[in-house]
Amino acid sequence: MMNRIFALAGILNLVLLFSGCEEAIGGFEEYVGVNLLEYNSGAAVHDFVSGDWILTDGTYVALADRSGTLPVDTAGLPSTADVSNLEIPNLAANGDFNGGTAGWATEAGTTALIHTGVNAIDTDTLQFSITNQLNQINFDLSALADGLVAQASYRFLFSFRGTAITVFEVNDTVSAYRSWNTNADGLGNLYAFPYDISSYSVVVNENTNTPTFSIGSVDSDIRSVQSEGYLDNFRVVRTDVPSASGLPSAIYYEVLLDETGRAPLVSGTYRFSVWIREEETLGANEFHPNGVTLRINDLTTNGAGANASFNRDAGWAAWQKISATLSIDIESSYIATDPILRLSVMPTVYNDQDCGIMFIAQPTLSLIP
Repeated sequence: MMNRIFALAGILNLVLLFSGCEEAIGGFEEYVGVNLLEYNSGAAVHDFVSGDWILTDGTYVALADRSGTLPVDTAGLPSTADVSNLEIPNLAANGDFNGGTAGWATEAGTTALIHTGVNAIDTDTLQFSITNQLNQINFDLSALADGLVAQASYRFLFSFRGTAITVFEVNDTVSAYRSWNTNADGLGNLYAFPYDISSYSVVVNENTNTPTFSIGSVDSDIRSVQSEGYLDNFRVVRTDVPSASGLPSAIYYEVLLDETGRAPLVSGTYRFSVWIREEETLGANEFHPNGVTLRINDLTTNGAGANASFNRDAGWAAWQKISATLSIDIESSYIATDPILRLSVMPTVYNDQDCGIMFIAQPTLSLIP
């Protein structure tokens, strides 16, 4: 008898549990399992190849449809209809030195040539020497892809692989903006300067002589000779590009409150997800990114936002899904055409910007019950 009572009590608890779950998701059934960027039997699809995603600035970010030339490995990817390359291009047009020493100028007592043998960091590497410490090897920053568009100042991040470098700097051929010493260990390690873009990226003022990136220094206190050094994968990124998305060098899409074919957005928590993978074959002057950053912004009067950054690692050799989440409150005064959420993708780690190219696919926006 006692066993029957316990059994009936267990059944009753299960009934209460499932009825409670039904009540918790009641009224939200039409959102369960629905991608709010792809709905109405596919009649409206706001994926990366739809043309709906906006570039923050076409000079500093690029999006290219790759659905017709897919990567070799598509295992794990739910669909191959929406595969794209997202890239922050290198503003230095010859950063891999496959085009020789174009863009670099030597002064008296300095040499710069292409090296491919022992000590080469990559296929083609810049080998240099400075026997006259009064002079430098210079890269003219006005030759960058954006041509130093006129403004009060410019903020840059420089990164490269280097071996046996003593000192380099950004200067205007007369005075230095900032100098560095890598203390290189001879292993061709990756260097990025500055590390914190918000405080330490190099500011170049417009009203100066021609700004340059130099191997060597104009400062008599830190000049030195350099018998042999190597430089490769030289990359330059502008870190002060304004962006409506909250992420510079990004793509973004704004989600309206309502749209034909789907239920309207409601107050709750939303998950923005994207499939990513590293590029399999890098082209000329292309590099793997250091990571990727997703952002989801509340465009209502609340103005909240959430970033999610993911560092590139060995797992990027296969397709994987990454996400960012945000909770929002929607007032009854909003109308159907009001933009409620802004979704952004940036192919780098937000606080450590660098150039790079990667695969992205299948953006998804889901209401989390």
